[in-house]
Amino acid sequence: MSGVLSIAQANDVFAEMYGLAKGDDAVGIRLTAVHIAESEKNQQFITALAENGYRIRNAESEEIDVTGRRRYFLNSGFGFIENDRVTGGWGTQIDITELREAQQALLQAEQERSQELERLNGELQKAIARLTESEERYRTLFEISSEGIYRFEFDQPISLTLPENEQIRLVLRHAYHAEGNQTLAAMYGFESPEAMVGLRMLDEMHIEGSEQNLAFISAWVKNKHQIRNYESEEHDRHGDPRYFLNNVTSIIRDGYVYGGWASQLDITELRLAQQALLRAEQERSQELERLNGELQQAIDRLTESEERYRTLFEISSEGIYRFEFDQLISIHLSIDQQIELIYRHWRVAEANTTYAAMYGKDNPEDLVGLRLTDFHVAESEQNRAFLKAYVESGYQSHSIESHETDLSGNPRYFLNNVMTMIKDGYAIGGWASQLDITELRLAQQALLEAEQQRNHIAREIHDTLAQSFGGILTQLQAADYFAEPNPDKAQYHRDRAKTLAQQGLAEARRSVWNLSQAGSEYRDLATLLPQILQQMTTSTPLQAHYTQLGTPFLLDPDLGMNLLRMVQESITNVLRHAEAERLDLTLMFYDHQQIQLSIRDNGRGFNQQHIPQGFGLIGLQQRADRLGATLQIKSELGQGTTIEILLSTTP
Repeated sequence: MSGVLSIAQANDVFAEMYGLAKGDDAVGIRLTAVHIAESEKNQQFITALAENGYRIRNAESEEIDVTGRRRYFLNSGFGFIENDRVTGGWGTQIDITELREAQQALLQAEQERSQELERLNGELQKAIARLTESEERYRTLFEISSEGIYRFEFDQPISLTLPENEQIRLVLRHAYHAEGNQTLAAMYGFESPEAMVGLRMLDEMHIEGSEQNLAFISAWVKNKHQIRNYESEEHDRHGDPRYFLNNVTSIIRDGYVYGGWASQLDITELRLAQQALLRAEQERSQELERLNGELQQAIDRLTESEERYRTLFEISSEGIYRFEFDQLISIHLSIDQQIELIYRHWRVAEANTTYAAMYGKDNPEDLVGLRLTDFHVAESEQNRAFLKAYVESGYQSHSIESHETDLSGNPRYFLNNVMTMIKDGYAIGGWASQLDITELRLAQQALLEAEQQRNHIAREIHDTLAQSFGGILTQLQAADYFAEPNPDKAQYHRDRAKTLAQQGLAEARRSVWNLSQAGSEYRDLATLLPQILQQMTTSTPLQAHYTQLGTPFLLDPDLGMNLLRMVQESITNVLRHAEAERLDLTLMFYDHQQIQLSIRDNGRGFNQQHIPQGFGLIGLQQRADRLGATLQIKSELGQGTTIEILLSTTP
């Protein structure tokens, strides 16, 4: 058989598996040219094909590509039989070469884990050969698919106007299995799909009390009865545990849910392997999570045309795009050289609407031609680690985070999956998907900043308001003591208590003002400075003056917040220690590139050789160091103090 079987038609993906440029180059290739003759797997593959009526699923073969490299494939297909003769047929194959090579390497290093890795390898055999154009081909793919596909119905339609908890209760009570493929039946240990008709899978097969299942059903209902890549914990008809990744789309008419279609990917062996590995070696959890991420690539349902495929591409909740390199990148260069070339030559060639929206655009075509340098944050160590891992893993990456900006300059954070085409030792281009985790990262940053702000305010209250109130109490007690024997001294202590109260009020106003500012308001430093100056010096004997020079421009919120805090700390030091009558605050802008702040008082000053090392001055220097700013403190006894801050706003 292998001597007469040859390729009549193939797609470009099939050709690339053999190192060819396009599908037409594969036409005419015989099995004897690519199959390894002495391979027992190939003999078993050919024998099983003949014995099973020329229908086969997930049979492995060992072959070689045009460069002589050994390749491994999972094959599924069926033959056309006319007049008791096999005239041809259709087949699909999945390239598992890298997995097989990884398994062999792991087998040499860690023999005891071979069984777990082989089971994990089985989970990668999930791909559809191509979209079909007729009902006959669709049904064939439906039957040979390695995904479990089924249709479900409800005993009675469920109204979308009901509360979500009531909808969840009705879904659990009334959902039943109406139709499925052979793969689904095998997942639950049934001989045929017909044996599952009428089965209430959410009640009879789901593990009772599972929080995972409750989250799955709740998310399904809350997302208008549509869901993608949600895991469930179940058991088959023999009671053995099963784990699945589920995709569900429901049929909704006139505000009622009648049923729908679903597909599920069996990740049982992966989950069991993960549990075993976790118990044996906790530190490998991150690797197992990345492997798990590889399995979350299922199609909602089989489609019948290219139009349906494009619809799925466009409605995906992940940003999907194709990239190219202006010039081929040799994988034999040093890692640093490869990263430099990737930064310089990576450009977007095609994208879906979701990807465009992530960068603030409605039309994906607006992103075509953009490069990594247009949206990657250049100084980000996270991006450097992302590209380093991408290169070291053979130009493939899975769930690696990047730090970017959209086209308006707003920060964005993504989880990236990248698959690159490598030919003759050169990276050509490839496909990538990314998941937007910006809100999660910004929320984490906001929580951290809020915690730091609360700690700072707590320190300020302890160091200022508490001390002021303690001082007021002491002065009032002294005034009572001297009230009769020495009225003048009693009045002195009352005046001192009044001064302390005024200072405490200024500190309280400053703390309240800090808490009232939204993050975006820190961009307009020119508006905030006179406000905080007035807030802090009202009801104090200090005469405050504000001067602004140059043309103001908006700042990064974090930069504006830190500069404002430095001014507040400086004013606080004047109020506490300087015994000054006048304070001058000057803000100068230079050509949208530099900012200079000057805080000058006419107080008692101090010796430059013995600068006080209080918390305030230390805090000023720490903030200046974080911003990359220049901080100068000039003072002379009896002549006051000047604090100058100079900062470049260009990268």
